[in-house]
Amino acid sequence: MSTDSVIKYRKSIVTFIDILGFREIIANKDPSWIAQTLQLVKKYSQGTADGPVVNPGEVECVTFSDSVVRVCPIDAEQPLGSLFFELISLVHLQFELAHRGVFLRGGLTVGDVYVDKSTVFGPAMVRAYELESSFAIYPRIVVDPVVFKEYFSQVAMQGHPHDANVDFEYIDNLLECAEDQIYFVDYLRQGKGEMDHPEEFQSYLKDHRERIASSLSEFSTLNRAKQKYLWLANYHNQVANAEYPLSDELQVQIADYYVT
Repeated sequence: MSTDSVIKYRKSIVTFIDILGFREIIANKDPSWIAQTLQLVKKYSQGTADGPVVNPGEVECVTFSDSVVRVCPIDAEQPLGSLFFELISLVHLQFELAHRGVFLRGGLTVGDVYVDKSTVFGPAMVRAYELESSFAIYPRIVVDPVVFKEYFSQVAMQGHPHDANVDFEYIDNLLECAEDQIYFVDYLRQGKGEMDHPEEFQSYLKDHRERIASSLSEFSTLNRAKQKYLWLANYHNQVANAEYPLSDELQVQIADYYVT
C-alpha cells in the first residue's frame, strides 16, 4: 500500500474470529498439527477451490496469530447473496474445525472497513472485534442485530432470484437464537445438511461429544474457560436430542463436570 494511495472504506460484511484456547493448543499440540489446523482455517476462510462455496463476489481474509478477519464487500461486481454465503462459509469453518477439537468464537457485522492483503481497519472491524470479545462469550459466532436491518436495505446482501423475505428464510435457518437473545451461527444443525454423507452425522456427533468432554475434564474447578465448554455442551445436547431423541450415548453428561 503506497503512502500516496487514497484510502477509502467499503461497505462490507466483516467477521472477526478467534480460536478458543489457542495458548493451550500451542503448549500441548505438535507443531505439524498446529500448522495443519491453521491451514484449514485459511482454506475455509478464503474459500479455496476444495473448500466450501463462498460469496461469488470478493472475499478478503487477514490472519494474525489466533485470529481471522473475513471481509466481504457488498459493493462488489457480483455481490448477490453475500450474507447467505458468508454464513454458510462460517458453518463449514466451524463444523470442520470442531472435528479437530478446535472451537471458534466470533462476531459478524456490516459496515465500513478498509482491507488489503495484510491490513484491516475501520468502524466495522472495531464492531466485529467488540462482538467477539464482549458479546460472544462462548464458542459461537454471533451476529450483530444491525445486520438484519441492513439486509433489507442492501440488495447486495440478498439472494437472487428470491425476494428479500423469502431469501431471509434461508438466512434464518442458518442461525439460532440463544437464551440471551443473541443470534449465532448454528453450525451443528446446518453442518449436517452440508455433509456429503448426512447419514454419518451421528458418528460426527459422537466425536463432537468426546471433544467437548475431553475439554471439560481438563478443569478441576469452575472458571470462565470451563463455563464456555459447559455452554457448548448444552448446545451440543440440544442438537443431539433434536436429531436423535432416544440416543443418550450422544449426550454430554454435563452433571459429571460440575464441581461441588
